[in-house]
Amino acid sequence: MLRRAWRVLTSPSARWSVLSLVVLALVIGAVGVIGTQVMVAVTGTNEFCGGACHSMQWVTQEYRASGHAVNRTGVSAGCHDCHIPHNYPDLLWNKAKAGIKDVIG
Repeated sequence: MLRRAWRVLTSPSARWSVLSLVVLALVIGAVGVIGTQVMVAVTGTNEFCGGACHSMQWVTQEYRASGHAVNRTGVSAGCHDCHIPHNYPDLLWNKAKAGIKDVIG
């Protein structure tokens, strides 16, 4: 049974073997997942939120002087802590809507 399954996976199709297509799909999927994770991390920083948009620069100056950034405990709350959902489908949906809105605007 294992030999037959291996033969099916390694037998050529019209152009590629099924195993090579599976490996290619896994590589493309991994690049997509890793790329999404990196972009979510990069676009969730205070530097990105305050520096990417001209209209948010006054908010950044106000944030730096507020208790959110400077407090006696040393814990700071970032923009993403309150303004972006933490659950994954909602997080990606929110970032997609905001990105499309910014590109159109």
